[in-house]
Amino acid sequence: MLRITERVTRRQALRKPIDLPIRYKLHSDSYRWGTVRDLSIGGFRVAGSGPGPNVGDHGEFSFTLGMGGKPVRVAAIVRWVRTDETGGYQCGLAFYKLPEAVRDLLLAYLFEKTGQASGAVAG
Repeated sequence: MLRITERVTRRQALRKPIDLPIRYKLHSDSYRWGTVRDLSIGGFRVAGSGPGPNVGDHGEFSFTLGMGGKPVRVAAIVRWVRTDETGGYQCGLAFYKLPEAVRDLLLAYLFEKTGQASGAVAG
């Protein structure tokens, strides 16, 4: 029981609402663009237009944390997808094979006390 509580607390503590452009490519698709709406140490939520990905799709995602920040490239898998009121989609993604250096960068960003949640697409 304590383990579940720790997991919920950790997720709530680390989730950060943001608005970052993202470029991504799913396993057998061309590159797409979207916006990261929130970020945690375990994954992120993306909003986009057009048809959304499918649950279980995986791919490579690129974004930059903060103005002048380092480009971040991660592998992630789609855990859920919802159509939104504009006809676009939102999807939740979980990181996998997250390198330690990227994990440290994400943790530093998530625990930043000041600064804006803005950035650019890593190219």
